[in-house]
Amino acid sequence: MKMKKILAMLLCVAMMCALFAACSSNKSAETSEPDASSEEKQTTEEASEPETEEAEEAAPAEEAEEEPEADSAADDAFKDGPTYNLKLGHVQTSTHSYHIGAAWFADEIEKRSNGKITVEVHPSSQLGNERDLAESVQMGTVDMAIVGVGVLANFDPSFEIFNLPFLFNDREHAYKVLGGEFGKEKFEKLEDYDIVGLGYYENGFFDILANKETELPEDTTGLNIRTMENQVYMSIFEEIGANPVPMAFGEVYTALQNGTVDGVCTSVTALVPNNFQDVAKYFEILDMCFTPTPFIMSKEVLSGMPQEYQDLIREVAEESVQVQWDETVRQEEEGIAAMEAAGCTVQKVTDRQAWIDAIVEPVYASVADIIPQEEIDAVRNAA
Repeated sequence: MKMKKILAMLLCVAMMCALFAACSSNKSAETSEPDASSEEKQTTEEASEPETEEAEEAAPAEEAEEEPEADSAADDAFKDGPTYNLKLGHVQTSTHSYHIGAAWFADEIEKRSNGKITVEVHPSSQLGNERDLAESVQMGTVDMAIVGVGVLANFDPSFEIFNLPFLFNDREHAYKVLGGEFGKEKFEKLEDYDIVGLGYYENGFFDILANKETELPEDTTGLNIRTMENQVYMSIFEEIGANPVPMAFGEVYTALQNGTVDGVCTSVTALVPNNFQDVAKYFEILDMCFTPTPFIMSKEVLSGMPQEYQDLIREVAEESVQVQWDETVRQEEEGIAAMEAAGCTVQKVTDRQAWIDAIVEPVYASVADIIPQEEIDAVRNAA
C-alpha cells in the first residue's frame, strides 16, 4: 500500500515536469513567430513591388491595345455590311478635271468603306450624253453623274440662274454661293425629281475664242458664234448683234477651220484639249458665264443604302469638290500657257462693264418668268 502511494507521487511529478517543458516550448515558439511572419511579410512585399511596377507599365499598353478597337469601331458599319458597285458617268475625257475629281472620289470611297463601296468612272459619254445621264440617274439606271446646270433646268427651270452672264464677280464669289445655303437649297429642290445633289463641280468661265479680236461687244456684230443650245446663251449673242449657232461640240473644230463659225463660247478646259487654239487665234477673258456642273446621284439608290453608307458618300463627295476645283484652276493656267505657245492672243478685256451694260438687263429680263428676282439678289448679295 505504501509502495502504491510512492508510485503515484512519482507519476504526478513526472507529469508536472512534462507540462512545464511543454509550456516553455510554446512560449519559445510564440516569441519566434513574429520574426518569421515579418520575414514572410517582407518577402511578400518585396515580391509584390515589381508586379506593381509592371502593372503600372502595362496599363498604357492595355490602353494602347484598346485604341485600334476604337479606330475600328467606325469600320464596324462596313465590316459586315452589304457591297455596292456604283457607276458614275460624265461627258469629258479622262484627263479633264471632272474625271480627276471623280477618280479621287472613287478611290477614297473604296478605301474608307473597306471595299464595300466601289465606283466605276465612265468618261467620254460612255454612258450617254448629259441629258441621258441626268434622266438615267433620275430612273436609277445610272447611279451617279456629273452634268451641266442647263440639263438640270429641264427638271427645275430655276437652275437656269447659273447660266446667267456676269452673275458672279469672280470664282471666289461663285464658290461662296455654291458652297453656301443657296447652293444647298437648289439641291433640295432636285430631290423632288428623285435626284440628289452631292456637290458642285465646275467647268470654269465661258468666254470667247474667235478668229478676230472681240474686246468690245460691238466687235462681235455679224459674227457666227457657236453656243450651247440654251436660250440664255443664245440671247447673250443676239443682244450684241452676233449670230448664235447651236452646234454639236464635236463639229466645232472643223467649223472654225472652214469658217462656218467665226468663234466659240466655252471654257479654257474645253478649248485646249480639242486644239481649238490651232484654228482660232484670239481669246478674250471676260469671266462672263461661270459654269457649275453638279455631281448628282440617284435618290433611289442612295436612300436604299444603310445610313452610314449614305453619310460617307456625302462626306467624300463634298471633299472631292475641292479636288476638282483645284484641278480646274491648274488646267486653266496650263491651258492659257498652251494657247499662248500656239500663237494665240490671250487678253483680259479692259472694259468689262461695257459687256455688262450691253447684255445683263435684256438677258435677265428674258428669263424673269422662271428665275425670281430675289434669287438673283441673293446671289449678288453673297459677294
